[in-house]
Amino acid sequence: MKNFIIFLLAITLTAAVGCGKSIAQMGKASDFTLRSADGKDFKLSDHAGKVIILDFFGVHCPACKMEMPTLNELAEEYKGQVEVIGIEVSGSNASQVGNFAKEHKVGFPILMDDNKVSKAYGPINFIPTTYIVDKEMNIVQKFIGMRAKEEFVTEIEKLK
Repeated sequence: MKNFIIFLLAITLTAAVGCGKSIAQMGKASDFTLRSADGKDFKLSDHAGKVIILDFFGVHCPACKMEMPTLNELAEEYKGQVEVIGIEVSGSNASQVGNFAKEHKVGFPILMDDNKVSKAYGPINFIPTTYIVDKEMNIVQKFIGMRAKEEFVTEIEKLK
């Protein structure tokens, strides 16, 4: 019984914390147009030619909040080479997402999911879920759960 409880705990922690899924080629990134919290349209394919970090998150998710400074740093340090994009998937309204962006000083586009995009990339069962997309719009990495900056840098450096 003790081993069974330890097993269940390990499974639960792995799901909650997430695990990286290293995949050499996962296929093409699905193109989309979504509206940002400030009402602007954003089309993914307009950013082909750059490495893209596509982060599915929720405004009330503790891990998502903790990861925001890392994503902000990456957006600033790789400006012009890497496009960081956040997609809010927890159903928050534009006002809540806008407040989140201000509170966390988000320096990259935050988009409102239309449920079609998260389905195209999903299922998104845990947040944050982050995809790394190369310059040719191929998905080359998927991370489930919060990641250290170094993990993102390693992937970016392979692709830039």
